Amino acid sequence: MMTRSLIRLAAPCWLCAGLVAWSACSSNPLPPPAEHTDEIDFYQASGITQPELAGFLDGLEERENVRDYPMYILLQNDAGDYLADSRVIVRWDTGESRLMVGSSAVIQLLLDKQKLPGLRLIVPRGFTHLTQRTIPLGTAYVPEGTLDTAGLDYRICFDGSISSDLNRGLQRIKALGQSPDDEQVRQQLRRKSTAVALSEPPTEELTPAEIYRRRVDSVVVIGTLFGDGGFTVASGVILNPGGVVATAYHVIDKPPPVVARGVLTRDGTMYPVREILAADKPGDVALLKIDASGLTAAPLSHGDPEGSPVTVISHPASNFFSLTQGWISRYWALTSYGGLSSRMSVTADFADGASGGPIFNSRGAVTGLVSATEAFGDQMVRRSGPPADVIRRLLRPATGEPSGLRSP
Repeated sequence: MMTRSLIRLAAPCWLCAGLVAWSACSSNPLPPPAEHTDEIDFYQASGITQPELAGFLDGLEERENVRDYPMYILLQNDAGDYLADSRVIVRWDTGESRLMVGSSAVIQLLLDKQKLPGLRLIVPRGFTHLTQRTIPLGTAYVPEGTLDTAGLDYRICFDGSISSDLNRGLQRIKALGQSPDDEQVRQQLRRKSTAVALSEPPTEELTPAEIYRRRVDSVVVIGTLFGDGGFTVASGVILNPGGVVATAYHVIDKPPPVVARGVLTRDGTMYPVREILAADKPGDVALLKIDASGLTAAPLSHGDPEGSPVTVISHPASNFFSLTQGWISRYWALTSYGGLSSRMSVTADFADGASGGPIFNSRGAVTGLVSATEAFGDQMVRRSGPPADVIRRLLRPATGEPSGLRSP
């Protein structure tokens, strides 16, 4: 989501897991552990041998072209307390990483073959009981637990798992070279229209709960992986079952080098972005294509008047598939990048990571997309995005499409 102060998008996966790296790797001689710490031999504590772990990474590289793998670790003391809000040093023969464990108590260690020789952890005194939940080897492996959701009429999101799936999917897309490069994306962003078949928007009034139930599967997570390994989270919505996704222009238009762009659907399937079908920079809209079929698509509204209720489903700050509600407060004209476009202001809340997410009307049709926030001092925040008519201007009728679906 854009703001006037250019606020950055959502934090990387390791931050969502409660982990912050506070020192880079070093090849200098490493100091001995402090007196108030314990040193854990990773292989002894986990029950994994170094050859076994190397073999696991070899197999991962052969099957998926991925050369590193996130391992989630938990540490406990004799009393059963989990280590949290503390520091841990991960060392190997040629370097180290200094990590801050957050309130989640989860340590995410990104493994590669260079880190395997002499792998060990320097931990606060007493926190020597190690379990790990991602690599199915060793006596310390404990599969992720399950929650008892029997009889519940809702679905619980595991945000850390979704972020990890997005990161791993982007790494795979990069390894396989499945995304268009920066030059191709720049060329494709100049396309002004594309042919897409749309269904007529429904007329039945829905409650927010019904809108969420019927439309959440059309909401997607859009990830961008940069050359330095960082990635961002944004939102989008499927408009056609054949893999046409609408999002904000600024979600796609990122400074190079971008090494992968991908779309994660709610069922956990990751798709590379194959091309940009059409885009409107002043309007802040882009239409993407992924290789998919049979997706759950949301209808597109013909427009809704001021005062109409709206429902947003998006991923603010990586709180995936969050619903907020409000009203359309007004429509207004904006001059942006040398062009004149229209905007819709809404009172529904959103934040970084929600960019490109759908704004649904009371019948569950997309009436706009999340684009930006702007604070007026300490008095109020304007939340806005392109309305449905800006999206429709990028669309040409597909072959056999009813004439009533033609764009203005």
